[in-house]
Amino acid sequence: MATFSVRELRREHLRIYAEAAAWLPKTTDPDIAALSIKEAAKLAREKGLATISTATVAKHLTALKTAGKYAASVGWVENDPFAGFRLVLPRKRAGDIQATKRLPFTSVEVKRILDELDKRYGPSVDDYWPPIVAAYTGARIEEICQLLKDDIRTVDGILCIRISDDQGKRVKNSASLRTIPMHPELVRFGFPAHASRSKGPRVFESFEPDQRGRLGGPYGKRFEASRVFRRLLSVRRSYD
Repeated sequence: MATFSVRELRREHLRIYAEAAAWLPKTTDPDIAALSIKEAAKLAREKGLATISTATVAKHLTALKTAGKYAASVGWVENDPFAGFRLVLPRKRAGDIQATKRLPFTSVEVKRILDELDKRYGPSVDDYWPPIVAAYTGARIEEICQLLKDDIRTVDGILCIRISDDQGKRVKNSASLRTIPMHPELVRFGFPAHASRSKGPRVFESFEPDQRGRLGGPYGKRFEASRVFRRLLSVRRSYD
């Protein structure tokens, strides 16, 4: 792996980084995280993995450009090495864009994941529930992990799950605010009973937030770290 003195950095280095970063896979897989940028980008192309967004690439480049300005301001370099750089990412071919779209799980894959969760945890453990609730509601992982006991409620005689942004919870946008009738299978599996057993206000009292206050992020990392995806599924997928 090549290394450079800050005095050797040029706009060309930032361009090379930007082109590689545009193909970085969107994943928390520790095996992929251990790869170099070029290796991870190559893997994403070959396997058709979902890639990070243009906005994320732009944030990384902004941080690097800020570092270049700082280096010039404190005299580490005579001039900002990245001055004048413009973000122009390589155009992805239609086939590439199609390959990076998230693929839906097949019914066989869903069953294999749920069976594995049952073997690994069981319904008395918080980590057992998010994928099951997701399978029967279509809710996002963060929406599920931040559920309060008060969000499990009866509306017009129907047991429901409320997705809201009150009491410190977060949703993607206003369209995400909704009340979902609870699927009979969730009742049969015992989800309402599990929620009622929680000693705190949250349904999943054992979940701890990350530095950004998110509950879904740490759960997603635990789930991938358990190698459930990598052992059971032949195609790697991002867990949102």
